[in-house]
Amino acid sequence: RALLEPILTNTSADANDERILSIAKDELQYISTVLSNDGKNYHAWSFRQYILRTLSSSDEWESDLAYTDALINEDIRNNSAWNHRWFVCHRGTRMPCTSDDATRECDYALSKAEMDPHNESPWIYLLGYVKEQIRSGADGSDELVRRMVQESKRLRHTAADTTCPSCDSARIELLDMVGGPAP
Repeated sequence: RALLEPILTNTSADANDERILSIAKDELQYISTVLSNDGKNYHAWSFRQYILRTLSSSDEWESDLAYTDALINEDIRNNSAWNHRWFVCHRGTRMPCTSDDATRECDYALSKAEMDPHNESPWIYLLGYVKEQIRSGADGSDELVRRMVQESKRLRHTAADTTCPSCDSARIELLDMVGGPAP
């Protein structure tokens, strides 16, 4: 942070300046190294978010989306990577995602929940998008909820054992959102 702040505050250069991008990319690489040793290092995640928000570069946002995918594939239970993915998809804002982006991310979460239905992280991530779409009044949010109810039912039936609290809890929340039991 100490490297970027003086440059950003004391020059008239914008975030596309090659010098700033070079330093920022070096910092992101360094943070990746830190996170490879400690994937839950709050300070590293916070600094990574600071850099991304400061640059606000489409290329860097997309690159970090791929980065979160790699981290989640490496450790599907890495809740910090899931949280960062949410941050990246929202481009560091509190604005709701588009319906298409929310659907893509719900499908992403389902694909990871299918790998481990007992993992709470993808279910919470999925519920966040569904709730966000409902609250924002997004077109297609009712259909998204109904589809997620059906998908959670399908995944629940594929769980190898008789108990799956994370899946069951998400399913109950989804059913509550549609107002009762699903067909």
